[in-house]
Amino acid sequence: MLKNKKILCLIPAKGNSKGIKYKNLRKIKNKSLLEAAIDFAKNLTFIDHTVVSSENEKIINIAKNKNCGLHKRNKYLTRDHTSDYELIKAILKKKNIKILIIYYIYNQLHPLDLKKILLVVLKK
Repeated sequence: MLKNKKILCLIPAKGNSKGIKYKNLRKIKNKSLLEAAIDFAKNLTFIDHTVVSSENEKIINIAKNKNCGLHKRNKYLTRDHTSDYELIKAILKKKNIKILIIYYIYNQLHPLDLKKILLVVLKK
């Protein structure tokens, strides 16, 4: 919680990535990109709830083992052109979550950059 606002960390992790197949399961220094993103989110003290969104069973199992909330995507949400807005809306509706801040982890960005960006945004 930050400034009396609950914060949800959303980690989108499609299994059927168009560019690099199964990129979220690729390992760097013995951790997959997904595991690194989850560990990063879990270490942020202001995050109230972490949710991994995927259609892939391997990704879902990793999220379960890391005690994350899960959002199993339907076929509509796994399309190439699904917007971030559509994904976030579906998760909030399904989980009946009413929050004011969403921290959205993109695996393409470096976690240190994410933390700097988030802290600047939250100060405003």
